[in-house]
Amino acid sequence: MTHFKHFPVILAAILIATVAIFYSCSKQETEIQTNGIEPVQMTQADFDFQNQLVHFKDKLDYQREHPGYKSGEMMRVDSAIYLMEALFNYNYGFPEKSYKELKHDSCSIFLETDSEGLISLEEINLKYNELTETIQTVHYNSGFDNKGLILASIEKGEVEVNQTELEIYVVTGNLNGTTFPFAEGDDWWYGFDAGRCDGSPGSDTTDAAELIESYIVVSYILPPPPPGFRYVYAPEETITLVGNEYLNPNMLYPIDNYLDYLMYYAAAEVDPLVDSVKCLSHLEMNFYVDGGIEIATNKLPDTYNKPSNWLFMSCDYYDVTEISEGEELVLRHEAKFVFSLRYLIPEEVDPRIIL
Repeated sequence: MTHFKHFPVILAAILIATVAIFYSCSKQETEIQTNGIEPVQMTQADFDFQNQLVHFKDKLDYQREHPGYKSGEMMRVDSAIYLMEALFNYNYGFPEKSYKELKHDSCSIFLETDSEGLISLEEINLKYNELTETIQTVHYNSGFDNKGLILASIEKGEVEVNQTELEIYVVTGNLNGTTFPFAEGDDWWYGFDAGRCDGSPGSDTTDAAELIESYIVVSYILPPPPPGFRYVYAPEETITLVGNEYLNPNMLYPIDNYLDYLMYYAAAEVDPLVDSVKCLSHLEMNFYVDGGIEIATNKLPDTYNKPSNWLFMSCDYYDVTEISEGEELVLRHEAKFVFSLRYLIPEEVDPRIIL
């Protein structure tokens, strides 16, 4: 395990100086020449994000170096959450790596606020350190030998007098694992960690839902930044789908519980839920992987009219067995799709630290 360390002072100075130049720019998009390569366009949103991030980091660094310093600065909890989340992912996130498997964990810490619900800079500094240590522990205990942090997302939890809970969601990636696509014989029960449909010994530790999730990750790799730049991802939104939101565009009507939707969804009112419906063949598994990628990269951005820098980061699939309103059994996969806003910043040297 790599120990945490602070950024070099020189790097911080470079970043601050860079932001000072950017901040004076008033154009919505600015071209930056990069050593004979085609100019790279940075948007005003890129500049604003970098400006916020570096100023926040600079304040925490100063507070850390001068523990007795009382700035008197107070911040709204929502602003503190956004900046802590952005800075942590800037420091420790490696979402662009190629992962074979994901693990989703959750934990929480508490912010101390004043009577108006504001938080001091001194408290933010303490809680950022606690946040880092908490996520480091979760990440270390993921069970993966060769791992990387994909992202950490923070949401506001319960609010009490002088205290706000921060709910933290951590996605760790396994750099070792299987390869895509599923081959003949890779037939899996839809859920319940029931394993392969042929009952292969030792396979009953996973199921179709978990494997589809993992293979979506295998197949989807974030695009690299231009030379001399880096993409920073700020977790922005999680969207939950119940499975029947998007029809298979190549489906042959009527619905028959076979590849009807881009996610697995089968209802007894359509056709009996026999074993051939509950067992997903390797062809069905590959279809649902491709369906998940289509949902994440095209369907959801179009449905919610999102900007081009709103990108898919990870997903969490799980099986659901339920009774419908008509008291008919429904078997389905539910999924949470996590998206981030991507910002481009100039950075010759990668300052990230491996947890």
